Amino acid sequence: MFYVEDQILNYRHVGIIVKDMEKSIDFYCNLLEHKIEVDFIEGGDYFSKLVGIKNSKARIVKAYGPGGIFVELIQFLTHEVIEPNSNAYNVRSKSHVCFTVRDIEKIYHRLKSHGVKFVSEPLHSTFDPAISCFCYDPDNTLVQLIQILDPDKMMVK
Repeated sequence: MFYVEDQILNYRHVGIIVKDMEKSIDFYCNLLEHKIEVDFIEGGDYFSKLVGIKNSKARIVKAYGPGGIFVELIQFLTHEVIEPNSNAYNVRSKSHVCFTVRDIEKIYHRLKSHGVKFVSEPLHSTFDPAISCFCYDPDNTLVQLIQILDPDKMMVK
């Protein structure tokens, strides 16, 4: 296995393309308790080249959760969002964001009461001492919640 320790220092953020920034802010900040650190409009030559879309402009919101990792919500202002063909988990390039939570039942019921759609209720893992479930954010990005019951017995620590 090739690994150069001085090349990748840490995970920084997860970027999510959104259709409606206010709905996404409500989900990540109000329901999942992230704090907005940055909210700005980015455009120009640098941004257009970076994302590979000519004459593009986007609203960018960086919202931090516990532990210092943040979600970067990106709403294009100049181009339509391309809708995926399926919300299924097994779609190529489908990804998910995972949050470790203290009380999965509590957050499950709170999110459900706010109309958040879930793939399943919280389920006990068959291989790790954990309870987990998936839900969808307002743009159908899969969000996993996991409550670790015994950190010492987790396969990946």
